[in-house]
Amino acid sequence: MKSFPKIDDANDRELIYIVYVAPDEWQIEAVQYAKELLLKRGFSEELQKEKAIELKKEIEIEDTREFAQRLEESYSIISLLFMAIFWYRTIFYDWYLNKNGYHKKRKQRLLAILAGVLFYGGMILIEIPFIEKEHQEKLNEITQIGVERENALAEIDWSGIYLFTDSSSTQTPKAIWNLIISKKKNKHTSILVIG
Repeated sequence: MKSFPKIDDANDRELIYIVYVAPDEWQIEAVQYAKELLLKRGFSEELQKEKAIELKKEIEIEDTREFAQRLEESYSIISLLFMAIFWYRTIFYDWYLNKNGYHKKRKQRLLAILAGVLFYGGMILIEIPFIEKEHQEKLNEITQIGVERENALAEIDWSGIYLFTDSSSTQTPKAIWNLIISKKKNKHTSILVIG
């Protein structure tokens, strides 16, 4: 028969666990080997079954105690604070909490995420009027500069006759453009003559 050194070192309680409580977690040969070891150590079949019942009750009590602890287990205030600040990372982790019985931790996690979202959302909503005011001030400044430049250009007297020759045309005779500009009452009027 195959030898299992780990099972050789196991105590009686561990052997009973292997044979009667969790045989599905072990190879069939390992379970059989553990059963033979128990017989060699003086545990009859009946005694093995009695010990297995006791062990199952102990495990059930431990599981119940652990489940009760999980129900009441909670995060520290510092952990919750970091979860709220980094909610955008927290949202991707710890979805197993409810399934594993950590109901209080699950609620705290969801509240931390909600608090983080509300905090950042509130900061954005508070900041929007200031951003809009700053944007409006810059827009007013740009508009004022444009008006000043337009007024400065309006004061220049562009009156005169301007002659332009089309240098891009390879044909002869070349097109000649005359632009006649006159200023009346601070407004420029122009006539374009082509020919």
